[in-house]
Amino acid sequence: MAARRRTLGDEHPDTLASINNLAILLKNQGKLGEAEPLYRTALAAQRRTLGDEHPATLNSINGFALLLCDNGDLPSSYVLYCESLSGCRRVLGDSHPLTFWPMSGLAKCLRRQGRFDEALPLALEAHTGRCAHLGGAHPDTFPSAHELGVLLRLIGAPARAHPYASAAYEGLLRVVGAEHRDTLSSQLSLARAQGDAALASALAARGVIELLLARGAAK
Repeated sequence: MAARRRTLGDEHPDTLASINNLAILLKNQGKLGEAEPLYRTALAAQRRTLGDEHPATLNSINGFALLLCDNGDLPSSYVLYCESLSGCRRVLGDSHPLTFWPMSGLAKCLRRQGRFDEALPLALEAHTGRCAHLGGAHPDTFPSAHELGVLLRLIGAPARAHPYASAAYEGLLRVVGAEHRDTLSSQLSLARAQGDAALASALAARGVIELLLARGAAK
């Protein structure tokens, strides 16, 4: 990022890609406060230089929406997810792999707001689309399966949730390993769908501790 800023300038597309990539890395490390200004910088420059509906801009909008959702700012996240999804549908089409990201993200945001009836059709569309166009074993399909499993359990359909939760857990176990936070989250969802209260409680407690550690709030 520093080298591109020196040689290409602050608003070159490659520089903005590096800023966005650093923001993604920081977010994945749990450093949301450090990631947010980088997301804002990259997105504002992309809007100016590339336009609101360039695929790179839409991808950055989606990434920033995800950060805001994880940080608890659900109203702002919802607005950005809606913008990204509508732009992706217009520019790329309903079945483009990039379109499935804000589609699934918006479902997650709505679910966290308790708007299950609005979230479920989006989650179904995202997962069905990814299975059709990417395949059930593609890594991008596992988050969609996880989200669908969570939603179905929350609306009182654990039997319907179970195959999705199981597919997400087994897939993530293969791809990123047993200790990855996404795998643990899927294992928690599967335990809850199976009614395994003891395992669910242990996994939930572990997740809270790891989140605090990632954010520097616990020792």
